[in-house]
Formats: sequence, C-alpha cells, structure tokens
Amino acid sequence: MNTTKKGDTFENKIYSILCDLLANGDFFVGGKNSKIFKKKGYYSKERASDIITDISIETYMPGADNFSLLTIIECKNLNHKVPVDDIEEFDSKLRQLGEHNTKGMVFTKLGFQKGAYSVGKSKKLGLCVVEDKNKLNWINYRKEKSKVNISSSIVSRIVGEAKIESNFCAYNCNKTFENIPDLLIDIGVIDYYKHKAKYVEVKFLTETEISTYVSNLINESYYSNNILDLNKLCKQLEESHNISFEFDEHLNDSILGKINYSENKIHIDNHLKENNTKWRFTLAHEIGHFILHKKYSCQLSEMYDKEITVNDLCDQSQNTRMEIQANLFASQLLLPIKPLLLLTNQYFTKERIYKGYLYLDHQGINQYTVMKFLTQLQEYFHVSKSVAKYRLIGLSLLKDDTDNSLRNIMRKSPNG
Repeated sequence: MNTTKKGDTFENKIYSILCDLLANGDFFVGGKNSKIFKKKGYYSKERASDIITDISIETYMPGADNFSLLTIIECKNLNHKVPVDDIEEFDSKLRQLGEHNTKGMVFTKLGFQKGAYSVGKSKKLGLCVVEDKNKLNWINYRKEKSKVNISSSIVSRIVGEAKIESNFCAYNCNKTFENIPDLLIDIGVIDYYKHKAKYVEVKFLTETEISTYVSNLINESYYSNNILDLNKLCKQLEESHNISFEFDEHLNDSILGKINYSENKIHIDNHLKENNTKWRFTLAHEIGHFILHKKYSCQLSEMYDKEITVNDLCDQSQNTRMEIQANLFASQLLLPIKPLLLLTNQYFTKERIYKGYLYLDHQGINQYTVMKFLTQLQEYFHVSKSVAKYRLIGLSLLKDDTDNSLRNIMRKSPNG
C-alpha cells in the first residue's frame, strides 16, 4: 500500500469514528450544531491561501451563520512514532488559523516521540493513540473534569516507551483520557456522549453458555403446556432483579423495545399488543439483554431494538454480538429444548425424514415440509415462524440454502 493510500485509509477510519459520535443524536452539538469535513481548506493570512486539513469539525451556536469552534484533526498513519517536527508543523497550522476558536488533535497508531509529546503538551494539543483494529471497545460515559496525577506508566504509554495495552490514550491540559468522547467533552466539542452498542467489546458466549443463563433464570414451572408464561417471569424479575416493565407507551422511530439500564426498566411498544408473537419475542429479547448484558450497563445507558431483531434473525451481518446473543436467549426461552425435540422427533417420524434435519431450498416440496412444521411450532409455542426457524437452525435441525428468503415464502402465508 503506498503512503497516500495508507494515510487515506487511516483518515477514513478516524472520520468514520467521529461521524458516528456526532451523528448519534445524543450529543449537545449533534448533527444540528456541528458539521464534519474531510480535506476542507481554511484561509491563512500568512500563506494567502487555504490550509487543507485532514478532518475538521465546525460547531455552531443555535441560529448562528458562522461556527464558533473549529476542531482540526491531524491523522498520522506512520510506521514510526510521530516526530516533534510533525507536531510543531501542526501547531503552526493551528496558529495560522488562530482567528477561529481552534482546537487541535493528532491521531496516530504507534505513539509519539518524547519531544513530540513535550511540545504537544505545552501547546495543549490532544495526542491520541488508536488501536489498529476498527472495532472500538473503549467507549464509555462522561467523567468529571477533575485533574489527575499522571503516572510514569501512563506517560510512557502515550509516548511509546512501553507496549500500548490501551486501545486509546490521549493527553491534554495535564489530563489523560482513555476514549475519544471524554477528550472531545473536555475540549468543549461535545457536551456528552451516548455510544452505540456496536462499539462495546462483548464477551463471546456459546449457545450452551446462553442456555445456562436461561436454565438459571427459570424452570419448568414457568411454562403452561410448554408455553412460557411471560407475566410470571416478569413478576419474578421485578422481585429478584428490581426491574420494572412498561407496556403501555408508544416508542418512536420504529422502536419495538428498549432497555434503560440506568432506570432498570424495560419498555415494549404498545402497538405490539396487536401481534402476540412479536410482543412475546421482543419482551424475551429485552430480558435477554438485561440478563446477559447488564455487566455493560456502565457503558450502555440505553439500548434500542427495531424491526430487524425479529424479521432478520438469521442475517447475523445485520446484528451486533449483543443482538445475536439476545436473539439466542429469546429463542431458547420461548422454545424450550425438551418439548421442541419431542415435537421434532414426532414430525420427522411422521414425514419419514431420516437424515436428521429439515432442508429448505427453492423446491416446492421442501418448502412445504418446512413451512408445515414451522406453522406447527408457531401455534404450539406462540412464536413467529422466523423465531422457530432460527431455533431449529441453531440446533442443526434445519439447513437453509435459500439465502434467508424465508420472509419471501412467508409473505404467501397470512400467519407469517
């Protein structure tokens, strides 16, 4: 990869990070108050021409035509630590743009030389080390702007004398930051940040581990004729986990359900009462988030789930690890293993299926055989066909070669 392409790749990565932060809608400045640019020029009187920046963020006061704060981000994708000359050159650019209220930040992968660190510190620049992977597992919430003691280990990590164990580290105005939002908050670019679940590093759980969570939560007494009594489960959770439930409000923006970790409360959109199977799955899904992901509540104030969690269960590319785990939890909760295997064995015997699994492709006879059984499971467990299919695939009882086209098949069925 040539130097220009390498630099552009790193800039695009940082730009993507900052776009997510600013476009989230939960910032004080947000999309209405800030604009982000790549390779935008700003006029320098000394040069009598524009200075082209890697990334810039213009922040506006409400109703103002001109921005009140300009944040300039320099991206250094080098194969060595950032030298002092680069920091001094960047500071010179900022001084030439001094007519604005300008803040400067330098992003790099391999750290900073001692001289670069010293100059950056004296110039009050944000010096940032970002991990090589695109996955961001360092997001959390706003912290108090208190001064901290800078230990030698932290300083050495910033300037590259020790192995960088943190995914992100920044130093600005005698304070250290371990994530981008806290740095942006401190320099006044944003007021607060509520990140997306996709940026939280979630521990991998096998289906067996998730089934252990399910079995520890409930037993057979929570089922009536093998149908989960969700009202009984909710009551038990209220008593044992001090969580409350809200079923009578309308959630905006196509949100089916949400969990508020700070309030210990699960919300389910009241429109789902018209669709019992979707209501049951959404509630079970949110309970899954609560049981499996409460440990991340310090990073996740709220989580929202939209239509995709129900209709596109098998399309894992559209789901974060959290969503996949909550889907598995909900499907195991709603379709308990013992009665499900009994029904499956009876159906396979009746239909003379001896290979041990159903096969779904584009042949009409196979579609009919699969849909017939999914309809049976739908009626028996009070779940949708999508959820039943997802559970069977997870148990290797169904092989799907239709590229997740079950939805198209189900459109032909009034009970899809």
